[in-house]
Amino acid sequence: MSSRLDRAFARARAENRKALVVYLTALDPDFDTSRRLILAAAAAGADIIEVGIPWSDPSADGLAIQSAMLRALKAGGGLSRALDLCRAVRAENADVGLVLFGYANPIIVTGPEKFARRAQEAGADAVLCVDWPPDEASELLSALDRAQVGYIP
Repeated sequence: MSSRLDRAFARARAENRKALVVYLTALDPDFDTSRRLILAAAAAGADIIEVGIPWSDPSADGLAIQSAMLRALKAGGGLSRALDLCRAVRAENADVGLVLFGYANPIIVTGPEKFARRAQEAGADAVLCVDWPPDEASELLSALDRAQVGYIP
């Protein structure tokens, strides 16, 4: 796990509370609003923010996230723009934990090595991939490890 995520959990423990983890779909409803929402969540006390990568088949998610994904895709969302969003947020907030939350297909299409490098360059602390079990993702896990980006099973 990244030092930012470790610090977030340590800070919550020291304050005798649970870490506040917030999920927001990247580019829902648009890039700038997403950026402002993530920064506002961090300013309001979110320790970690899961940034949902827009994807056309979010089958593991409920209706609210499926609808958010559709809006984000209509706004031009996808993996590249989600990474751009992380980069923009990281430029304004060096402390909040950022977790890329998504599905295997965009990562596979990009290639695990390139994805891991781009995630690291964008300032992501970890990746959570809902439909890629860790025991089947050795190439991704190795790439993330080399890029010093965490993986949340």
